[in-house]
Amino acid sequence: MTFGEILARVNFLVWGNSTPPTGTTAQLSGDEGIIADIHRNIQEDYNYWIMRADVVIPTVVDTQAYTLPTNFKEMIDMTFKVDGEDYWGPKLEPVDKRVEIELWQRNNSDAEYPTHFAFYNATVVLYPKPSAIRNLHVMYWKYFDRPSAFTSTASTDNDDLTTHAGKAISYLAAAEMCWILDEFQKAQHYETKGEQAVALLKRHDVKNRQAIFASEIDYSGY
Repeated sequence: MTFGEILARVNFLVWGNSTPPTGTTAQLSGDEGIIADIHRNIQEDYNYWIMRADVVIPTVVDTQAYTLPTNFKEMIDMTFKVDGEDYWGPKLEPVDKRVEIELWQRNNSDAEYPTHFAFYNATVVLYPKPSAIRNLHVMYWKYFDRPSAFTSTASTDNDDLTTHAGKAISYLAAAEMCWILDEFQKAQHYETKGEQAVALLKRHDVKNRQAIFASEIDYSGY
């Protein structure tokens, strides 16, 4: 489904064939609207297979801090491609505060392939500092962008989440609008339908992960 189709469906669920009151589209659409909030909330609740992403970050000699992608949500794993080979090295390990202090105290040390990492906001810091230019492969869970350009039922914008979770977004957004309108019975009904759609999406996610397990080498990130 596109964002425009989701808006049209929400309008129908709430008002049927009647024309929605003036101003309701503004509440439902745009980057601050109800549909955009539901779109993000579904991503906060769970990491679906469609949210897997990867990026290659070339290291810089003597540079420890690297900016993560703007759509970064959570880390799956990080590993270096062994230079000149067709395999990866061990996964990098997160550091705790005690280890981090020790590593900072040995900050003058370096390594061709750093072995540990720590997060600071949208930055990953490698330990020890890199002594060579190597490719760091980062697998992570991403956020889909909020639909900032989405303003009417004519919108054709979409993403993988609206494609697979369009019904869930529609029902949950309709429920939210019904709560605002004090239509409690309809709100509860649509909320239940939305929760059922999310549960189905999670079962679909499990099947897709099993397919990924069967097709990937051990560099799967799960």
